[in-house]
Amino acid sequence: MTRSRIALIALLAGLVVLAFWLQQQDQWQDVLVFYSDPARFKVWSLITTPWVHLSWSHVAMNSAALCLLVLLTMDYWSARDLINGLIIISAISGLIVWGLAWISGSVISFVGLSAVLHGLFICSVLRLADDRRWIAIAAITVICVKVLAEILGWQPSHFVGDKVGWLHGAGLLAGLAYYVIGKRTLRSAFGQQ
Repeated sequence: MTRSRIALIALLAGLVVLAFWLQQQDQWQDVLVFYSDPARFKVWSLITTPWVHLSWSHVAMNSAALCLLVLLTMDYWSARDLINGLIIISAISGLIVWGLAWISGSVISFVGLSAVLHGLFICSVLRLADDRRWIAIAAITVICVKVLAEILGWQPSHFVGDKVGWLHGAGLLAGLAYYVIGKRTLRSAFGQQ
């Protein structure tokens, strides 16, 4: 096993420990949660809310999904890339949800990794598309139809609130943005030769 894979697995283990540890820290919950209400909004919540969960089963399900997704697509991630993806996808999806809440006049709060998981999924599938185009097209179609169905009102009974589809859609858009950002070097992004 290569050093980069060991680093990636160690990072995953650390993130899972962090999520479970935060589940025990009731005093931190309100400080870390995303609220679109300007009176309660905290800028750091754009990157902290994915690590706060509603219940032990929620943190277990999200942690398992994160590990499964990254381990299945390990060839497309490094530890540094995953950290960047988690931060950037979380921030962009939070800003999208905040904008949607502002436009619609809704107040939204959310916790959990689902937006980030949707973003990491779409980014992984797009990276996979270079090697296996038809599998990628099928996966993108399925996830987009799923999220559209959620936005239109179909939601499993375990969803809390009626805006979960918005959150998942924001995650897809944020993952797409992260994929596009990753295709460019920093030099080309800033117009330097």
